[in-house]
Amino acid sequence: MSTLTVPKEYGYVVLTSVAGSIVVNMYFMRCVAKAREQHGIKFPTVYAIDNDAFNCVQRGHQHFLEMQPFFMATSLIGGIQHPRLVTGASLVYLLGRIVFMRGYSTGEPAKRKRGFFGYGGLLACLGASVSFAVHRLM
Repeated sequence: MSTLTVPKEYGYVVLTSVAGSIVVNMYFMRCVAKAREQHGIKFPTVYAIDNDAFNCVQRGHQHFLEMQPFFMATSLIGGIQHPRLVTGASLVYLLGRIVFMRGYSTGEPAKRKRGFFGYGGLLACLGASVSFAVHRLM
């Protein structure tokens, strides 16, 4: 049996991954609320049948939510062993999500690709998690 020690720098991981995600999600919620008002889409309608501009905003937020479990798991696990790497990677990921959303919100879905660089941050978090797992098994 071994002891798991959480480094002091892990606090940065929590700030970027958890607090950062909450702030980004609140910003995306605001984007969807503004789009609902602008396009006259009432609750509980999730996707409008004939309004692609609104659907692009809604889809941008939905995609963020779909990716959250993977991001949170990989950043919080990988950050135990690699807190500085994961802190930086989390910032890249979240910035990529914002650029993704801003591009998608134009109503031209192809512009979401501008934020694909954020996946580099997610892959770095995944690598850190795999590294953590391998080191725990040795």
